[in-house]
Amino acid sequence: MKQGVLLRFIVLLILAFVLFSLDVLKGSVSIPMNQVLSIVSQPFELLRTEGELSAELAGYRDIVLLFRLPRAATAIVAGMGLALSGLFM
Repeated sequence: MKQGVLLRFIVLLILAFVLFSLDVLKGSVSIPMNQVLSIVSQPFELLRTEGELSAELAGYRDIVLLFRLPRAATAIVAGMGLALSGLFM
């Protein structure tokens, strides 16, 4: 029984990570995965070197850091809140 619960938890955790990643990757502007990974792995260094960035990468950085990541994080937090409210009802 406990292995089944643990397996379901792991599957749901992986599914949440995949959906979070898709939410950050997909949008009206198509951003390549390698660009998103470089932006997410070094966001503060990219913010400091704005004069050296190409216009395309600066646009990608703004889209990912200012719009897509906050939207995806808000969706995760809202889902957690709804799950907790459903648990307490």
